[in-house]
Amino acid sequence: MPGIGGFIINGEKNLAQKNASLTAKMQWDAAYSSQSFLDRENNLALQAVSNSIVPFCKMELQERYRCVFYGELYPVSQNKAHGDYLSNVEAFLQNFLARGEELLLKTDGAFLFAVWDAREKSLTVANDIFGLYPLNYYHDKNSFIFSSQIFAVASLLPGIEQDETGLAELIALGMALNGRTWFRGIKRMLPATVLKFSRGKLQETTYYRPVYHPDESGARKEKTEAIGRLLEQAVEKRFSDTERTAVALSGGFDSRAVWSIYLGKRYPAVAITRGLKDSADMQIAEQISGRLGIPRRPYYLDNLSLTDFADWAEELIRMSEGFMNVRQALLVPYYRDLGSSFDVLVDSSGGALYRRQAFWRYGMPATNSKDLTRFTYLIQRKKLFTDGTIKRDYKEMYESKILQDIDEFYGGLKHCGQNGDFLDLYYLQQVCSLRTSADLLFQSHFINCRQPFYDRAAFEAVQKFSIKERKRLLIHRSLVQRNFPALKNFPLESGDYMIPYAGFRQKRLLPLILERVAGKARFLQFRKYPLLQTQGYFQHELNHFLKEVLQDSVSAVRPFLQKQKIEQLIKEHEQGRADYSAHFFHLLTVELFLRQLGTI
Repeated sequence: MPGIGGFIINGEKNLAQKNASLTAKMQWDAAYSSQSFLDRENNLALQAVSNSIVPFCKMELQERYRCVFYGELYPVSQNKAHGDYLSNVEAFLQNFLARGEELLLKTDGAFLFAVWDAREKSLTVANDIFGLYPLNYYHDKNSFIFSSQIFAVASLLPGIEQDETGLAELIALGMALNGRTWFRGIKRMLPATVLKFSRGKLQETTYYRPVYHPDESGARKEKTEAIGRLLEQAVEKRFSDTERTAVALSGGFDSRAVWSIYLGKRYPAVAITRGLKDSADMQIAEQISGRLGIPRRPYYLDNLSLTDFADWAEELIRMSEGFMNVRQALLVPYYRDLGSSFDVLVDSSGGALYRRQAFWRYGMPATNSKDLTRFTYLIQRKKLFTDGTIKRDYKEMYESKILQDIDEFYGGLKHCGQNGDFLDLYYLQQVCSLRTSADLLFQSHFINCRQPFYDRAAFEAVQKFSIKERKRLLIHRSLVQRNFPALKNFPLESGDYMIPYAGFRQKRLLPLILERVAGKARFLQFRKYPLLQTQGYFQHELNHFLKEVLQDSVSAVRPFLQKQKIEQLIKEHEQGRADYSAHFFHLLTVELFLRQLGTI
């Protein structure tokens, strides 16, 4: 996987062979190149790997340090020439050697880097505060191995065993927690972390801990205007006028907030929207782009042939290592097309965090519980874990371990603030950080992607808002109104209805409240991703692939699968008696990833 990798393995006789194996596992295809150091005297290897979409480099400093760097420092306008990029990275690393974690606290960028100190015989690895790029690592008294590609780490560890709890969390939550991975002994680097390996010992430090201190004294208008300015700066720092830029546009607040900045600043860009032709996102994007004269490039899933879906699914799983659901495989041709036409895709994220908060407030009246651990488990847990698809004894064996992992995560957040703050940080660190890192690398395989809302200054400023203010999304609303008021006239989506911008909060929550309290209200459900809810859209190729893979997995006697239940679901799905598409996509994600684990 693109990123950085390396190792110290004391007593290793085949250092070059180990390094070649690491390099091979980190490169997805022939387009990738690497820059590396090999130090036989210290049993050390370091490398950075990229296909040139995300910049990377290696350098020696002060005749003492050897460094590899992957990613960007903002503003990108200062990185137009390769020489400028190298100068900026060198200055950053020199400052890091002098100031350490203090510098990282004030640095805005998306990066991974490793520094070998030949005098102290120590190796330091660090990432940005959001952990946007993944890193996996293993250590014992004789070795320290790390790589953005988890299979690269595992390939250097003969006899490495799978972590059953990590796999159970993949099935139940779609991810593992607290740095746990799918292999015993291999950890995933958490956001804002510095690792230092020296003389057989590994020191792990978290250099950034957000603390929410709502400021009730300041005027709300002034605070939201300040946030608006920070988000404008976030876009500016990630934008270069020499790049062919595509910007995501849908009916949501996040994409419209980004577009309000682009329109207000008169940045040249093309609007990109993906979905079914009759979906609300496509309709709203068409209205906005048409009325405001924005160039638009729609991508209709209706026109997509699924003949190559099996290949896309395998490619996605290989790249994301289980952190992205196989339904995202439908984006493979989309990103390939974008990569041939644009240099950078500017995207946004944040709506799911708001929906999580809304679910916390309105969605669980039957549980009569506001327990953070139980809530997190229930909201993330997949339906297949509760409807009999997964064997009961497997569920009982690992449920308590999963709950304990969630408990441990929240135990480390006591300094943050209220329960709602904990929920925000759980989502940011465990869902956004882990999944976005996989998504960012997947997109970067085809086209560079920058996310303006992952901005340190804006994130810290939001910590001064109360939970109530954040729930109302006053930040997003004021940003749109301040930069480009015309956008406030465009509606939000709910089923076939178009909801006016004014009063969006109550009306957008209505379907969620009715579903939880008054039963299913299909006519009110969102149609943002109707593909995932429409069984009739599945073509023969995809249905055949679903059946073949899942039946193979049942015949292989997976320890967690209930054979009769799987066969029953496949039959009902084929006959159109029920729509199990989302159910099957999750099973496919787990199954295809387990196949990858078996190919090390």
